[in-house]
Amino acid sequence: RGSRIFARSTSGSSPAHCSCSMSPAAHMIHQTSTEAAAQRKFSSSEWASPTIQRAAWRSDVTRAHFQRSPQKLALGGATTPPLSGPCFHPAEEPAAICSATHLDELHIGARLACLAYTDDEPGTILAYNTPVLRGTLRAIEAIAGGPEEAEKPLSSLLQEQLGYIADCIFSHQHGEVDTQGFIAHSSSGDIVLAFRGTTNSLDWATNVDTRMAECDFFEPAQSASWFTGLSLCCSGDAAPPRAHHGFMTALAVALPDIETHLLPQLEQSASPKRVIVAGHSLGGALATGALAYLLGKFDFAASPHEVHLVTLGAPRFGDARFVGKMMAQVKQLEGMGKCSIRRVVHHDDAVPTVPPELFGFEHVGGLCRLVEDISGRSFELEGEEELAARTLSTELVTDHEPVRYLRSTDDFVQRSGAAIK
Repeated sequence: RGSRIFARSTSGSSPAHCSCSMSPAAHMIHQTSTEAAAQRKFSSSEWASPTIQRAAWRSDVTRAHFQRSPQKLALGGATTPPLSGPCFHPAEEPAAICSATHLDELHIGARLACLAYTDDEPGTILAYNTPVLRGTLRAIEAIAGGPEEAEKPLSSLLQEQLGYIADCIFSHQHGEVDTQGFIAHSSSGDIVLAFRGTTNSLDWATNVDTRMAECDFFEPAQSASWFTGLSLCCSGDAAPPRAHHGFMTALAVALPDIETHLLPQLEQSASPKRVIVAGHSLGGALATGALAYLLGKFDFAASPHEVHLVTLGAPRFGDARFVGKMMAQVKQLEGMGKCSIRRVVHHDDAVPTVPPELFGFEHVGGLCRLVEDISGRSFELEGEEELAARTLSTELVTDHEPVRYLRSTDDFVQRSGAAIK
């Protein structure tokens, strides 16, 4: 695929080839290796779309052996429109809505993360019809409304299913880096950025490159040299934040796309914009880094805009200093109603447990661990259980499938929304 970038104008014309030169930071890494968007509501009829929910619920079966005490489960909602699948039964337990915030961003972000696995190239979706990637295929089919609809170009799916116009569908393959994703916007004021997860051997090379690289997105004076070298240890309180070298390198090739297609929409607009950054698996790690980059490049506190992160099954991106600096800015913006993080972990998914803390990596905040009971209802674990060790089983792998994340977040958001209406 080389380094293809497809730009799409707001007029809806066909994607055109364009070129984006690398920023100094991205080049250095390459050389070394509406107006008011926050008010949208969803109706119960919209959530009960039979084409979406039949596809999501028929794709695999919920574990029948999963049992937990109701007292240790946080329900998303008390009532819900009926689903078309065979496993669903309306919840009868009292609703606990303490975590039912930013549901719209969670709903949209989960779809963006799944749709990032396709593009406008013919045949991309067909490559996922394998035992390993079938869960990805089913997620896209669920969003699109069926197998035939899923074969449509990404730009069409974004517009038809979510109302977004694609600005840039990027694909960069440089050496051991293979990064894909898209940037899009809506007439209501949304700007979205999503990254594709692991699909091939180059992505695995990125995943296992767990060396630490010094980086600091949060100091404007250092923005031109945020990649300052490799470091396997640090000393002193003034040591800079560090992050996963493979993830940083994969993110760097997409920075020109962010600078060309996303940041100008924020800088040139006086009306409120809502930015949603999303990704599944490797894409979730890149989305985490992208949020940190945006926080360092743009002053959201002094603007009318807001930014939200939704990751599904994301691995750890940086060390304690990186997380500390990022979360300090996130908490400041949270207090202004301008930022949120939803780091979703489905059941016993093993990917969020890597890279290990033993290597110095830590997770950002916003954990939302979703599990399902025997009837297929999705719950959020709270308290100590949300941090409990994963159960060793084959579900460590299948719990990572995009379709399981899509199904679980849909049910959680649907029932949480019913509880707070």
